[in-house]
Amino acid sequence: MSTFPDVQKVGYGLMSFTWIPSRKFTQEQFNETLKQVIDKSNATVEHPILLNGGEFYGVPERHENISLIGNFFKSYPDYADKVYLSVKGGIGPHWNPDTSVESFESCFAAINKYLQPLYEARTKKPKTLDVFTMSRVGKEPIEEVMQYLGRKRSEGVFSELCLSEVSAATLEKALAVTPISCIEMEFSLFDRYLADTGVFEVTRKHNIPIICYSPLGKGLLTGLKTSDLAKDDFRNHMDRFSDQETVNNNNKLVEEVHKISQKLNMQPSQLALSWITTLSNTEFNGVKYPKLIPIPGSANAARQIENISVVTLDKETLQEIADFLSTFKISGYRYNKAANATLDI
Repeated sequence: MSTFPDVQKVGYGLMSFTWIPSRKFTQEQFNETLKQVIDKSNATVEHPILLNGGEFYGVPERHENISLIGNFFKSYPDYADKVYLSVKGGIGPHWNPDTSVESFESCFAAINKYLQPLYEARTKKPKTLDVFTMSRVGKEPIEEVMQYLGRKRSEGVFSELCLSEVSAATLEKALAVTPISCIEMEFSLFDRYLADTGVFEVTRKHNIPIICYSPLGKGLLTGLKTSDLAKDDFRNHMDRFSDQETVNNNNKLVEEVHKISQKLNMQPSQLALSWITTLSNTEFNGVKYPKLIPIPGSANAARQIENISVVTLDKETLQEIADFLSTFKISGYRYNKAANATLDI
């Protein structure tokens, strides 16, 4: 059974601070944004906010993301016990899955180096990484990888283990070797495929929450357009931004989200996130949902504060959304054809 703590309903994905080379943030900008979001979340030791970073999230400086995170706690050590931090690893230098021992050892060395300020500042929580997330399934047998990661956990390198983009079958294989505290998957109004894959059943059986990345469809559900993207934004290479026919079709969902959110006097992002948090640990229209924790990732403090301000949607609103979704078919791969080969393995 999972030992995942009682975190805030909405977490904070920190990838956007370091993923686009032409859109950089200083340490001071990062600190001020993160401080505001933690303050507005009302996070406490008993009810922390989930932060989500990556050992490889820096472009071109690989460790820029975890460097920003670690340095934040030099300035704000009192916040160290209010956060629950997950960091992804297991990706090679060319963004390919790499679950070799050598890859992980290099990853853990970097994490321990850059996150020392967090560990040292903690007085009430373990002085180690809360959650290590294996970003993708690699070529090594999952059973062997889990044996290795289980040993690293027992050595105190991290407290909890998370898997990202795994199938129900792979998750079952992993659980047969070592406990898994949570999994990280893409889930949103755009991507509801998990309900048909068996993943919900496995996670509910083992009380494993799902960390929902890209809960706003990589910005599309907020009304983001291709013309809004920087030239070096990786989303330019995704079907849902680059193919006009796909864009035109998917805009029908975007328009519906905007229409419903206006009726409720909400932002579209708040509606999309409230849909996830309302369904968390419930049954609706025959689907039994596990615990769902969305991790939107705006680098704009005001936007992220909006994002964490979710509400419980009534059944009428849930049904209105469900009725539309039953008539709508999403177009395009989640990334593109090549990248999709590494997902849900």
